[in-house]
Amino acid sequence: GCGEYIINHCRFGTPSGVINLLKCLEVTMRNGVDPTTGERVGLELGDLSSFATFDELFEAYKRQVEYLVDFMAMQEQMEYEVVGETMANLYLSMLYDDCIERGKGIFSGGIRYLGGTLETYGNTNTADSLTAIKKLVYEEKRISPEELLAALDANFEGYEHIREQLLAAPKYGNDDPEADSMAVAVHEHVCHTVRNQREKTDLHSYLVVIINNSANTLMGRWTAASPDGRKARVSMANGNNPTGGMDKKGITAMLNSLVKLDPAIHAGAVQNMKFSPELFTSNRDKLQALLKAYFDNGGAQAMITVVNRGDLEAAMREPEKYQHIFVRVGGFSARFVELDRDVQLEILSRTLY
Repeated sequence: GCGEYIINHCRFGTPSGVINLLKCLEVTMRNGVDPTTGERVGLELGDLSSFATFDELFEAYKRQVEYLVDFMAMQEQMEYEVVGETMANLYLSMLYDDCIERGKGIFSGGIRYLGGTLETYGNTNTADSLTAIKKLVYEEKRISPEELLAALDANFEGYEHIREQLLAAPKYGNDDPEADSMAVAVHEHVCHTVRNQREKTDLHSYLVVIINNSANTLMGRWTAASPDGRKARVSMANGNNPTGGMDKKGITAMLNSLVKLDPAIHAGAVQNMKFSPELFTSNRDKLQALLKAYFDNGGAQAMITVVNRGDLEAAMREPEKYQHIFVRVGGFSARFVELDRDVQLEILSRTLY
């Protein structure tokens, strides 16, 4: 895959399933109903107004996630079983230890460690949404549950004052203890929930990956407006990164937020950073110090796009002149002008340092 941790030649573990955590939250607030389709897709646990405390809401959200993760883990195991029964995978099997010695294909008992991974999306938006609900609905009571749901269902049209309050709530990526602690809670819950599926399957491991390709944008097209102030059908934040433009306290604060999410409990995550060329010329010493501190403090990856905002904007107007610009999308790089427009806009929205 593009970023999952494996034991070279001994373990297989690419993601074969995805989960949209923000969809889990929006379904939780509406008694199991998906607001974009009107279909019931989750557990019936009540709507937002039925939860007397934030802790009740958070527990209901976690139950929705756990309910879906159970299915995803079994799906992963079943996929391996079907592939092992129907395909020899001879070339792939020759590249992994033990398959030839055992005389078995990679998915028919040949691989030493058969692992699975579940790719998560919407992590940051979910955490920021929960922070906003906790603060504005339950603690300060500035927005009622009914008002919030009405604003979300209307995509904030006629409820601009509510959206302003949601956008102003603490956001992950600013080294803010309130917002970052919620991001840690969301991160640890899904990582441990997925990892515990190991006990329910025959897999050697089942872990979260937060690699994120452009599906944070594709899934966003089918996700309603959210309590972090995000409008319906637009991109969600990429990987473990802050929502584009919401990290407003500088690069040090952003990096301090990133390292709070424990990398030891999953199988890979991306940290996409957009730096200006000037950081590598006029401020190279500061950049080296920043990255050294980031890795010393527990940073696992730094996936860096070096670009000017003006070049990206010009590339969207005149793509034939900017074929040379490559950007980090999720766990991979791509030619900017070949990306879908809403993917380009998501990359453009990321804070440029």
